Amino acid sequence: MSNYFRLFQGVYLRRTTLATLLSVVSSFAYNAVAFGLPVIISSFFVQSMLTTIVISLALNLLFAFVGGLLAVRLVPRLGAWKMSLAGYSCQLAALLGLALIGRPHGAGEGIAAVAMLALFLFGQGFGPGAHTMTFASLSYPTSLRGVGVGLNQTLMRSSSTLSLFLFPLLVAALDTQVFWIIAAAPLIGLLSLLAIRWEPSGYDIDAEDYQA
Repeated sequence: MSNYFRLFQGVYLRRTTLATLLSVVSSFAYNAVAFGLPVIISSFFVQSMLTTIVISLALNLLFAFVGGLLAVRLVPRLGAWKMSLAGYSCQLAALLGLALIGRPHGAGEGIAAVAMLALFLFGQGFGPGAHTMTFASLSYPTSLRGVGVGLNQTLMRSSSTLSLFLFPLLVAALDTQVFWIIAAAPLIGLLSLLAIRWEPSGYDIDAEDYQA
């Protein structure tokens, strides 16, 4: 139990707070959009189920996957903090755009809605999707990493479960206005990063065990 208490003491309090907030909001927003993508696309356009699934897979492959590859390539130069900030910015812009578009009327709005979904997925791959666990695992030295990551994963999975449960209910009640609510997640992520400017990438975290 003493190791758990250490997560909320000294410099680890700020790191635990940041890692927890990022894990919870990233998981909530991504699960709502990614797993709800077929529902979202089918609500925008009258398509067959097969076409809806193919479009969903294509968006994930072309944008989330490519964003993840770019993240791996660029993180040594840019750092996890800046890339997470950029990713949340993309997601916030995308969700606000989807909320403003609502149900697309005409080809132009339809293309814009798909572009917003693509931007969200790219932001996830480029930012929080690639780096959230970096904050969780590299915020603690070896002596604390197990409990730190364990706590983080517990909260992340809880957020995922809540998101998957709430999203269909919110869509049924609010239709496309649900994007205003989901947009709160990347906004919280952005504000958390701006408030706690901790860069775990390239930092020798295990040296803290020896300093102690």
